[in-house]
Amino acid sequence: MSDFKAKMLRIQFRLGLHPRPRWGSFLRERLVGLPASLIQRLQSVQNAAARLIYSIRRSGHITDALIGLNWLRLQEQVVAVLT
Repeated sequence: MSDFKAKMLRIQFRLGLHPRPRWGSFLRERLVGLPASLIQRLQSVQNAAARLIYSIRRSGHITDALIGLNWLRLQEQVVAVLT
């Protein structure tokens, strides 16, 4: 496994976005009912992790990085749990 992939998996695990479906769904269910301000703060942490992995400046676009990592935005994860 490359250093990049290992680093990405460690960050995913820490953010609760590890690809194991049971663990991820467990954590996504915990997002439901959280205040919007806390979800925004968590989203900024997820964005910072993606910026760190892809070396994106703070002013750069983050959407492509999240897509490349197969990460949903936190708001989208809450919607996925509710549907």
